[in-house]
Amino acid sequence: MRMSGKAVDFVLDFFHQIENKDLNALLEQFDDSARLAFPGLANSRLGFIFGKDKINRILKRFFQVALDLNIEVKNVLATGDRVSAEWTFDGNNKKGRPMRGAGAAFFDLNRASLIEEARIYIASDSFSLK
Repeated sequence: MRMSGKAVDFVLDFFHQIENKDLNALLEQFDDSARLAFPGLANSRLGFIFGKDKINRILKRFFQVALDLNIEVKNVLATGDRVSAEWTFDGNNKKGRPMRGAGAAFFDLNRASLIEEARIYIASDSFSLK
């Protein structure tokens, strides 16, 4: 994951898998001991959850809340094994209400191009994991 073209492909694939709710493909991108910071994790230690099992649970919850989602990746920056992305989204929540917002994601990858740490931030008045 040393080349920026691969970094762009990584980010586009990641968000495409979110749009398609492809939980298995998403989990394959995480190292077994990965850390994830995600909106709504205030009760977790340091704002992170640790390990694939917990990441699996939060992604399942996210997919229950966001019934359909369209994501447009705006910008991707990469240096070495660090990748960041700016993105926007719209769709509907589980109650059929519209959701819209913007986000930023920061990924630290290991030598096998798996996510060691992901920090995902969402700015939206209409998104909540509740």
